Amino acid sequence: MEDIGTSRVWNMKYRFWPNNKSRMYLLENTGDFVRENGLQEGDFIVIYADTKSGKFMIRGVKVRQNGPRSEGKKPMARKSIRPSPATFPGI
Repeated sequence: MEDIGTSRVWNMKYRFWPNNKSRMYLLENTGDFVRENGLQEGDFIVIYADTKSGKFMIRGVKVRQNGPRSEGKKPMARKSIRPSPATFPGI
């Protein structure tokens, strides 16, 4: 996938498998991308598909709240995001 901001190519692997009554989704080899973009818990990785070229583009989105996090606050619960297989045609 090509990084929208830097044009760097990142090699990642998208996998899914059945799990009870749903599917598990996993995007592997994201660690270097996360570090390079300074992403933290709560931030997003967004993947775009260029239907004309068949290429995938990627970018990191930082979600920041104003002010430092209080020591007494608990981190927000992670939400499970399940993209439909149609989101990644041809994979």
